[in-house]
Amino acid sequence: MSDSPSLPPLPARDEWPRELAGEHAHTREFFDRLGALCAAPEGRDSCDACHRPGASECQRGLSPLLDEVAGFIFMHFINEERMMKSVGYSTHEPDLHAGHVEDHANLCEALFQIITDIDKAPAVSLIRRLQAVLDRLTHQHIPDFDTPFLKRLAAL
Repeated sequence: MSDSPSLPPLPARDEWPRELAGEHAHTREFFDRLGALCAAPEGRDSCDACHRPGASECQRGLSPLLDEVAGFIFMHFINEERMMKSVGYSTHEPDLHAGHVEDHANLCEALFQIITDIDKAPAVSLIRRLQAVLDRLTHQHIPDFDTPFLKRLAAL
């Protein structure tokens, strides 16, 4: 991935751990905002059973939140891959690098599928799927890939 004039410059390398930690913490806000849209998406197939007065607001609120989450995650991955490239991570840790980039692609594919289904699937289903992506990012991707990358950065 080459740097583009349209991408903002990367922060100084000594700022990367703090920058990534702040981005990781931001995912918690997305969980909270999804919970505010739909308090109990588990076990529901549609929004019909929802007794909330503003149930239709879930569908209206989901699209802008999904846009924000996708934009945030895509930029996070782009910046992370730029960081990896700039320190030669693929040379130093080829297996971790390959797995890391592959996981970025898999998470992006899951987000693209949700975006594709935004007008076809019930909001409750999309919210559940988006929660699963954020859960995987938080509980699998970060410990399995981001943490080893940050440890490698500390060793350079």
